Amino acid sequence: MTSDPASNIDEFVERLRGADMPPETADGRGIVNIYDDEHDPRGWRRERLRRFLSVPRDGYPLVLFVGISPGEKGAAVSGVGFSSRRTLMEAQDPRLKSVGEGTEWISMNGDGVALSEQTATNFWNEVGPAFEGSPLPVTWNVAPFWTYETKNCVRENRSKLLACEVELGKRFLIGILNLFQFDKVVAVGNEPASALRKHGIEHEKVYHPSYGHVGEFSEGIGVLIRELQL
Repeated sequence: MTSDPASNIDEFVERLRGADMPPETADGRGIVNIYDDEHDPRGWRRERLRRFLSVPRDGYPLVLFVGISPGEKGAAVSGVGFSSRRTLMEAQDPRLKSVGEGTEWISMNGDGVALSEQTATNFWNEVGPAFEGSPLPVTWNVAPFWTYETKNCVRENRSKLLACEVELGKRFLIGILNLFQFDKVVAVGNEPASALRKHGIEHEKVYHPSYGHVGEFSEGIGVLIRELQL
């Protein structure tokens, strides 16, 4: 990391907090800043992200996993990529569990706070044991804000990003790359891989751990671990 990691992490989180979002499109596609004062009024998502980024990460290898955008039941609740309330609260790895301890949780839609997200569970079921004796991987998203589409007056997750959302997320993706010295960047799925190529960021790719692709994701993590000689 850079010479003053705590200060740099605080500055990075504050930049997320103050980021302006483009307006909703005419067909109901929009993006929400999950870290701003309106949607994170008591700052718990920001606090969990600070904790996650501040976990000591000395040694080899340090890996960055990049997804597409926070899920409504996952990172849009926790503030941490590829994580949910459950993956943080019930984590076997004390480094990960410490991120969520003693914090409060709020949803994006104002309904009951989701406990878990299948993608987050599948991700850490594979990645957690694989990196148990190595630095805790960093997780991030091409667009670190919640992208949605409106159907029948209800906002739902949207995984296909608009070009402006990819560009909006670029400076924060570059910011993460500047916070750490990564040994490998891994795109989790086709869309993150496409965005990383567009940004000129060298990377590898694994399947997204969604329902139906858990086996392929597991195989991809296995290949990665062999490449890293862990």
